[in-house]
Amino acid sequence: MYSWLMEYLEKDIGKAMKPKQGKSLCVFIDDMSMPKKDPYNTQQVIALLKFLFEFKYLWERKGLLDQINIKKVKYLMAMLPPGGGRNSVDPRFISQINCVVMSEPNEITKQYIYSQILKGHIDRFWSGNKKLEKMTKDLAVMSVKLFDDIIKKLPRTPIKFHYIFNLRDISKVYEGLLLTTPDKYETSRDFVRLWRHEVHKVVYDRLMTEEDRSLFATEIVPEAIKKDFVDTLEYSIQDPIIYGDFLTLDPNADITDQLRLYEDLQTYDNIKKKWIQILDAYNEENTPMELVMFDMAM
Repeated sequence: MYSWLMEYLEKDIGKAMKPKQGKSLCVFIDDMSMPKKDPYNTQQVIALLKFLFEFKYLWERKGLLDQINIKKVKYLMAMLPPGGGRNSVDPRFISQINCVVMSEPNEITKQYIYSQILKGHIDRFWSGNKKLEKMTKDLAVMSVKLFDDIIKKLPRTPIKFHYIFNLRDISKVYEGLLLTTPDKYETSRDFVRLWRHEVHKVVYDRLMTEEDRSLFATEIVPEAIKKDFVDTLEYSIQDPIIYGDFLTLDPNADITDQLRLYEDLQTYDNIKKKWIQILDAYNEENTPMELVMFDMAM
């Protein structure tokens, strides 16, 4: 931080440093709860910031190690509440800043929001289907509980700093659920299988280790489905799980004029046949490409 800060400051009177002429400087510091505590229950990074905020100066890192006063710099910070791999921050540091706290919606509120989003979509195509209407509530409950479970079992750490799972991720799952249409999704088990795919797409690809991926795929997700949709479990966890919107396309027609339906592609053989059709159609009108549709590519 020291080196970065000095790039945006210029010399003032004496040993003081201030933002460059005609400019103001606001430093944004994210993830204040990330620094790991040492054996003495302190956080060195937080201790350095507390010193800077309290005394308004740092020590020069090279040369004579002179004191450098930092003037006219504002600081804006963000952090999440402790828990799930996040540490509590020294209250003496907190006393140096003005805190604004935004509380997260409770579980009932989150479940209601997402159940209403999917219900609005269901009412457009499956109006009057009581089983699917009930499914919207159960699916919302399962989604919220799943992400709470993920936060506990896959906590964020300094190495896995991108393990951030929140309402944005649930919303991405629901974006996939809103692509459903009556001719491809008839029962709740079709929705649950799609839900599993969307959860994998949002979470699984972000996991770093094979241990985390195995925990997620073989324990967290199946357990969530078993609690609320046990009768769909066997069908939902079948692999491979592949979804796309290109299986019904005619490669010899204009793609922009064709209806693209998001559906379960079921097997890699289905994909391979369609890709070969598209490749053959392309080779008839262009310089041929001799592509091999091997498993890893698919």
